[in-house]
Amino acid sequence: MKIIDEFKFLIRKNSYFFSLYLAFLIAGLYPLLIMKKGDFLLWLNSLHNPTLDFFFKYMTYFGDGLTYIAVGLLLLLFVNGRYFLFAISGYAASGIAAQIIKRIADTPRPKLFFGDNVLLHYAPGVHILSYNSFPSGHSASAFSLFFLLSIITQNKKIGIFYFFVALLVGISRVYLVQHFFIDVYFGSIIGMLFTLICYFLFMKLDKENKKKWLNKPIIKLKN
Repeated sequence: MKIIDEFKFLIRKNSYFFSLYLAFLIAGLYPLLIMKKGDFLLWLNSLHNPTLDFFFKYMTYFGDGLTYIAVGLLLLLFVNGRYFLFAISGYAASGIAAQIIKRIADTPRPKLFFGDNVLLHYAPGVHILSYNSFPSGHSASAFSLFFLLSIITQNKKIGIFYFFVALLVGISRVYLVQHFFIDVYFGSIIGMLFTLICYFLFMKLDKENKKKWLNKPIIKLKN
C-alpha cells in the first residue's frame, strides 16, 4: 500500500505533466487505431518547409543520450548524487528496454517501409535509418528525461513546458522520417514507466543514507 500511496502522491504533485501525458495517450489512440500505419507520417511530412526542417533537426537532439547524460552530470555537480543516480538509471533502463524491444520486433523504418512507392521529403543533413523502427529510443529518452525533470523541479507548472518539449521530440522523429507514430507512442510509455521505477528505487528508498555526495552538490553555488 505504501508504494501505491506514493504513486498517487506523485501523480497529484506532478498533475500538470501527467494530465497532458494522459491527454496525449488518449488522443494518440486515433492515429494508432483508426489511421493506417504511415498515414500520420505522410500527413506530417507533407507540411515540410525549411523552417520545420531546421527546427525538428535540432529539436530531436533533446532525445539524444548525450543530452540525458549531460543533464545527469549537471545534477551531480550542482544538486546532489541521488538525482544523478535517478537520471542515469532512468536513461539506462529506458534505453536498454527500447533497444531490446527493437531487436525483438525488428520492424522496418519508414524509408524501407515505403520504399520507392512514396516520394518522401528528407530534411537536409539528417542521416536516415532503415531498420529497428519500433519503439523510438529518442522518444523513450525524451519522455524519461523531461518527466524526471518535472518530478525534481519545485515549480510544477514548468511540467507543462517539459511535456511539450518531450512531445516535440517525438514529433520530430516522425517529421524526420525516422519513425512511425506507433514507435513514438510506445517509446513514450517505456520512458515514463522506467522513470517511475527508477524514482522509487533512487528517490524514495534508502532515504536515510547519509553519504554526503548523495545528498549534496559537488559544487556549491554561492548565494
